[in-house]
Amino acid sequence: MTRILPAAVAGLAILGAASGALGYFAGSGDREKLVWLAASCALAVVIWAVAGLRGSGRFGVLAAAFAAGAAGQLWLTEPLWFPALAVSKGVLAHPGTAIALLALLIEAAVTALVLAERLRGDPARLAGLRRLGLPALVVLVAAAAAFSAAPTPYIAFGHAPSYILQAAAGGALTILHLGCIAAMLSVTPPAWSWRPPVAGLAVFATVASAFLAHFAFQYIPHVEDEVAYLFQAKTFAAGHLTMPAPPGPVSAYYFYLVTIDAGRWMAVTAPGWPTLLALGVLLGQPWLVNPVLAGLSVWLAYAVFSRTISRDRGLLVAALMATSPWFLAVSGSMMTHAIALFLTLLAWRLLVVAPDATRTGPMGLRYLAAGLAMGWLFTTRPLEGVIVGGLTGIWVLAKDRKRLDRVAIYGAGCIATGLVYFAFNWAITGSPLHAPLQDYLAREWAGSSNSFGFGPHVGPPVNAFGALDMSEGHSPFEGFVNTLTNLAALNIELHGWVIGSLLPILAALVWPRRLTRFDALLGVLLTIVVAVMFTYWFSGAFYVGPRYWYVALPSLLGLSAAGLLAFRDRLSGQAQTAAGPVLWVLCLFAVLIFLPWRGVTKYYSYNKYEAKLVEMLAAGEFGNDLVLVKMINPFGIAIAMRGPDLTTDGPVFARDKGDEENAATIAAYPGRGVTYFPPRDN
Repeated sequence: MTRILPAAVAGLAILGAASGALGYFAGSGDREKLVWLAASCALAVVIWAVAGLRGSGRFGVLAAAFAAGAAGQLWLTEPLWFPALAVSKGVLAHPGTAIALLALLIEAAVTALVLAERLRGDPARLAGLRRLGLPALVVLVAAAAAFSAAPTPYIAFGHAPSYILQAAAGGALTILHLGCIAAMLSVTPPAWSWRPPVAGLAVFATVASAFLAHFAFQYIPHVEDEVAYLFQAKTFAAGHLTMPAPPGPVSAYYFYLVTIDAGRWMAVTAPGWPTLLALGVLLGQPWLVNPVLAGLSVWLAYAVFSRTISRDRGLLVAALMATSPWFLAVSGSMMTHAIALFLTLLAWRLLVVAPDATRTGPMGLRYLAAGLAMGWLFTTRPLEGVIVGGLTGIWVLAKDRKRLDRVAIYGAGCIATGLVYFAFNWAITGSPLHAPLQDYLAREWAGSSNSFGFGPHVGPPVNAFGALDMSEGHSPFEGFVNTLTNLAALNIELHGWVIGSLLPILAALVWPRRLTRFDALLGVLLTIVVAVMFTYWFSGAFYVGPRYWYVALPSLLGLSAAGLLAFRDRLSGQAQTAAGPVLWVLCLFAVLIFLPWRGVTKYYSYNKYEAKLVEMLAAGEFGNDLVLVKMINPFGIAIAMRGPDLTTDGPVFARDKGDEENAATIAAYPGRGVTYFPPRDN
């Protein structure tokens, strides 16, 4: 054993060197992924070295094998749309796949050797795991297997047997990784403590999400929603609600969620997030707004859980949030969900105070500020504002039923900022009850509706979203499949642990002793959010995780923390001491291996044309030309990055719609040169 374990580390080092060598000679795309695999193996060796210096080389070998083996599994995982093991001929024939499989083999060998030694030499070493109970472990592993793949593509294309095989393979890999963790719990742990400072966690969250925004997202909107938000933010930053329509054919400027109506050019999204994003536009750094909100959200989450439950729970929730790939990815994007979470936590932090007004300041002002935050949540994401603001109002009423004046102040704050949403509607559509998005989709989706419920006309037109909307209309069965898909996305994205992010949440339900009344309140929020989104036609999980559930992130993290503490409580002796270092390994894996994998394989250069266009725009290569863009996605990114104010110097972007329609567009811009993107073949 003393020779075999160091040999395993040497093997990981060799695999890392092989990956790096392959990456050196590989082309773009493969190169980044191979470098990531090499870096993952190198990190595994570093973990072994640090653990050895801290008094436990054997723990270090196991942790290194776990990190490299889990990276091998990620190599084999479909990164773009829905979580699943990729088994295409191209993947299996890739030389990197052999390295990934060897890493998994090393993890399996090291795990088997250590567990066999413990059972043979001193079975008492594993006694600390016996209190977990076999039935509970079977339930947890089965759940992890069931949610290791998303069912949507398999059901949409009639491949249900493949889904069953995916679940079986996911279950087998989960058992392997859990076995490695069990081996880590059975050996002498290194002297690692798990008490990071809250301020450090908040700063880390800001820096990590900013790095992701810079290196992975490249400051580029990746989906239509982000294009609309940035376009609208630049409109607001220019001091307008809408901009004058550009000249030429209207069809030359078509992009989803950005419209020309009655001579006005505008995005049709709600104004709450673009208003804050406009401040970033004015400062020249709109990409930095969400990372700053990320750091503030970590601090607020700590404060909320510390005051409602305990400081230990608050610290654990803050640590899980700061190392959550889901949280960091959302915070690195330009999506609206980060501000929704921030506003929720801000309101709760203001309300969760001791009732001693002389020590905490005027309580009325706190309730007013909390209401203003909830009202702005409504102005940002109306449905979530109703759900979270309404539940919070009920909670305020329950705990302050003898001080109805405070409840009224909270309600007044909600109304004050919530009215901004209706005022915006009135200014754009002429009716406070008709949102621009509602009118836009009524025109674009004639005969269908972007609404909740079931029926043949709920959802977009047929085939408009492909497999993302499996069938015409919306049915309870499709709602069930969407929920399973969201759970599968949550299982991989929430913590980024290959053992399954749902495991600690399920552990909290299996061993509920750590749950509190505040957890129950958060459980109600999670249940309502999941139930409401069950009736919505779209899961939205393909981009940055199950984003329509994101406002319930405090619920998920609170349950995760409770489950981890309940798991530790059921350990004994040395295994309980090792629980902290094991959690360190999991969180390091999430941040240093899983998150870079996501960045390299999914967010970075997600389309070469988008990245090239932004690069040329930043370098001023288009001058003041009229640029006719052939593909729809690069065009959307172009108008978002350029902005809607065409009175300033810079190019004008329009769609390349063919020579006949292009002639009308070109005629509308006399004196400008014409550039085609991508360039036409001569």
